[in-house]
Amino acid sequence: LLHGLRVFDERTATGLVDPAMQGQNNLGTGYRQRDFDAAPFGSYSAPFELDLIPRAEWAERAEALDAAKATPEHLARFAKVPILNQKSLPYCWCYGTVGAMATAYAQAGLPVGYLSATSAAAKIKNYVKVGGWAGEAIEGIKRFGVSNVEYWPEAILDRKFDTAEQRENAALHKAVEFEELPSQSFDAVATALLLGFPVTLGLAWWGHLVYATRLVVLGRNSFGVVIRNSWGPDWETNGTAVLVESRATPHEAFTIRSVSKYSTQRAAA
Repeated sequence: LLHGLRVFDERTATGLVDPAMQGQNNLGTGYRQRDFDAAPFGSYSAPFELDLIPRAEWAERAEALDAAKATPEHLARFAKVPILNQKSLPYCWCYGTVGAMATAYAQAGLPVGYLSATSAAAKIKNYVKVGGWAGEAIEGIKRFGVSNVEYWPEAILDRKFDTAEQRENAALHKAVEFEELPSQSFDAVATALLLGFPVTLGLAWWGHLVYATRLVVLGRNSFGVVIRNSWGPDWETNGTAVLVESRATPHEAFTIRSVSKYSTQRAAA
């Protein structure tokens, strides 16, 4: 059922934080652990208020979704949602959030092509190469939108791409309804995934943000999630892998409940 996906557990996940490996492969991270005193729960979006699904139901529900090919991961593959590549930029916090956005668009039957997370992150950080967290990405997406790579190439930090045409295209991709999941709650992550919502995972241990698209059963009462990374399709299996529960329990997490695509006329208004 894992189709050859590598499972990162307590032992093997340590390799993901090896600076030598990241530097050798020109990979960026950039997740800054959120300060909940400065940015309390619910500051950047409404809280996730749906009842948690009991663990006793997880395996059966996950297997039913897999059989129906109805998880966010299955739909992302069907719609050919791209695996993003931040390269050496410390913008994972925006890339993971934009990747989840693109998956939500695909689920809604609104394919948007290849979105450039840098088009939002560059403006959020005023073109400085510094890290951040998902709330900053959410605030920036609502303010600036996200354009397609035709208007702002991926992982290129250059003000020349901030044109009127780029802004018009970015305005088409900013109507996104986020909800925040409780910190350190894998049960909330699993519930969101079983209900069909992609989830951003801000992982303090990794210093990285990825997004989850599928709950997987690893054994009796043992679970993990399929993640989509922003290190390009050459990372692991087409940019995807599995994190066990202990490594997929996020410092902060958001899910995407709904998206809509403005018409060009409405965006320009």
